Amino acid sequence: MKRFFIWGVLAVALLSAISCSKDEEENQPITAVVDFEGKEWKEFVALNVGSTYSSEVVTADYLWQDEATSLTPNNITAEWDGVSYLSSGFAVSSFNSNCLEKFNIYGAYLRDLYVYNADNEEAAKGGGNGGSDNFLVAYGNYEGDESGEWGETDFRPMLTFADGKARTIKGCYVNSTAYFVSITELGNEFSPALKEGEKIILTATGYDKMRRKTGSVTMTLAEKGNITKSWRAWDLSALGAVVSVRFNITGGPTDEWGMMSPKYFAIDDITVEWDDSAQAE
Repeated sequence: MKRFFIWGVLAVALLSAISCSKDEEENQPITAVVDFEGKEWKEFVALNVGSTYSSEVVTADYLWQDEATSLTPNNITAEWDGVSYLSSGFAVSSFNSNCLEKFNIYGAYLRDLYVYNADNEEAAKGGGNGGSDNFLVAYGNYEGDESGEWGETDFRPMLTFADGKARTIKGCYVNSTAYFVSITELGNEFSPALKEGEKIILTATGYDKMRRKTGSVTMTLAEKGNITKSWRAWDLSALGAVVSVRFNITGGPTDEWGMMSPKYFAIDDITVEWDDSAQAE
């Protein structure tokens, strides 16, 4: 009788261990990296000369959404000289260059989708993080106080989960655009180069479904003598579970209209984590 009892206890313990192991496996969070690569992204990659102003892709209805995470931007389009372009938001690009002179003249903003890449003078491949091809170029900012956030003058580019479920954006990689590097390093007649003590800061602010802030993190994108020219990891996990994240670029020289340096930066390989059993908040 004692032998049967012992085997019974062992069997229950084994079943319990298997059950716990299965529960732990089912509770493992799902992780996805949005890398903007693959055929599903082809229709969203900007064409022509690396410009939101002349692309056949970035039109008034330009909007992409990642299938695995539902991540999508708040792209705001405008019209200039008969063409649509992004006045705030994120465009998928593959253009890259290290030739700063091309981006140091009036009209250089017409080549706004080039990321800086020390290895290529002019290319449409290999400019992304780790040598991948595609990445995001962000444009827009907000320089007012909290009372004006989400108002008509708030042009911070935003990424949001279209299905309304809160997820954790663990991090991403950030780089400068060639236009940004050229102006902040060399300056031109319209925008001066960075001076000693001037910094340009990126800020990511997370929000829940009710637009309540979950937190903010910052990184220095550029300062005199130390301008970002390669892909850098940016830890965003401190934002916690978010439904949307707004990115801001501020600092550097200013005039009566605000920030004078180009309001551009590039993002790639966004790592997202979530519990698939979680309900929309």
